[in-house]
Amino acid sequence: MNIELTEDQYKDLVELVILGSWIREDVARNRDEAGVERWDRILQRILFASIDQDIKGMAEIYKDVIIPTEELMQKIEEIDEGYREDNFWEDLINRLGQRDYFRDETEEDKEYSKKHYGMFPEKVHRYYKKYEKEFEKHGLSRLEVKE
Repeated sequence: MNIELTEDQYKDLVELVILGSWIREDVARNRDEAGVERWDRILQRILFASIDQDIKGMAEIYKDVIIPTEELMQKIEEIDEGYREDNFWEDLINRLGQRDYFRDETEEDKEYSKKHYGMFPEKVHRYYKKYEKEFEKHGLSRLEVKE
């Protein structure tokens, strides 16, 4: 199989493969899945191709192993850090909002969700907004676990 890409598209592909392999390997390890190394082999092929095609700034050989360049790794780590930070807040807001929604859920709300393939009624956004405002203003400083 051959895919023609511009150099910029190839650089984007390398970034996507690195990020994707990190995520997929994490999930596989957390679930004790076998074959985790297969994603690394794909990454190695992609990185080798960047060397073979003389695409600068993507990969280098270190102790007989093809690795992403330091510059590329810094860029990928910044992307990953930003994603994880954003995802943390979004997930926290959604989980707490849904928890509160379910505490107040009416029979009408349940019917709505049944008719709409599990979707929440519009009012769930009130709960999300409450936590969104709280975390924007105070971060985690006022979040407490009751004993």
